[in-house]
Amino acid sequence: MKRELVDDVYKRLINEDRKCLPPYLKGGLMEICIFMALYSEYKNNRKARSLSATMLLEVINATNKLPNRLFDGKIGIAWGMKYLSNNEVLEENSITTNMHKVVWSDYLYQSITMPIYLPEKEPLFSIGIYLTQLFNQEDSLQRYVIEERLLALIDECDRLLHCTIKDIYSPMDISLPMLHSILFFSKKNG
Repeated sequence: MKRELVDDVYKRLINEDRKCLPPYLKGGLMEICIFMALYSEYKNNRKARSLSATMLLEVINATNKLPNRLFDGKIGIAWGMKYLSNNEVLEENSITTNMHKVVWSDYLYQSITMPIYLPEKEPLFSIGIYLTQLFNQEDSLQRYVIEERLLALIDECDRLLHCTIKDIYSPMDISLPMLHSILFFSKKNG
């Protein structure tokens, strides 16, 4: 009798030493938290659900020290929370709303203080990928606010692809992951 691959992954992750893992999305607690939450829905597993909730609290408590990036920062954690919310696994509340506000205000601060939004050590257009996750089709004020933000980010993509700042930035030096993530963002929102 074959076991499902997802069960094998669950058994491996359930024994993982969480104390040595970073809180972020790529290779961290948030990644396992998302898996456990989805697994709990798929298999109706209470232990996975409880572990996911515990991990999410650990992740949220560790976000203050993180940069505003997708793989290893606040953007990835907020993205994961919204992903779970969009899939009706996590209910939006004041904690998730606050996380989204923190990510956006960090982005605004960085974008105001720099001529081009290029977070240090960020290989992707994280803020665009994140905001794409926030967009929904319901007719609400929040939808229109997100649409306005997405339009502003399309302008940001244009600057990243066309503006040169002597001795600081050239579109010719843009990395392939950044270029691919800008293309992904543009196709989703263009």
